[in-house]
Amino acid sequence: MKKVYICSPYREYTDKQDHQLPVEDNIENAVNYCKIAIANGCLPVCPHIYFIQFLDDDKISQR
Repeated sequence: MKKVYICSPYREYTDKQDHQLPVEDNIENAVNYCKIAIANGCLPVCPHIYFIQFLDDDKISQR
């Protein structure tokens, strides 16, 4: 099975049109990218989904 690295935004940010893109939307997008990878026979590697299960992004020592 081919591995693919999923790279997408995680943290909340404001785009050029001043639209707030919340963390939850970014997580949902990354999950969907992983589902697409699996549907295409690939193994997604997406650390920012995996690590948020046990690390706190708000703690500098865990970033």
